[in-house]
Amino acid sequence: MAGITVSRASSDLLVDNRGYMPVVATLTVTGMTGAASNTVAHGLPRNPKRVWFTAIGSGANVANCSLDTASAAAGFDATHIYIYTPTGVTTVLVHVEY
Repeated sequence: MAGITVSRASSDLLVDNRGYMPVVATLTVTGMTGAASNTVAHGLPRNPKRVWFTAIGSGANVANCSLDTASAAAGFDATHIYIYTPTGVTTVLVHVEY
């Protein structure tokens, strides 16, 4: 097995009506193990503030992906995102606001 691969699909700067300017990066994560907790190095310059998932490629169960809060209280930290993937899900788009 080649392991987990992360590539940045896109990155956008957003502005809301209060002048807050978060950056939202979309990461394509492949090679995860289904029905397991996966440690994913995000490679972002700052700590994530919010993380959510979108399905691609494998698995209609992506709605059941979740942050693994046993590994880190928020499910992410300065260097990693901890993702639990259900059976059959090995690839997911991870959207990260930071």
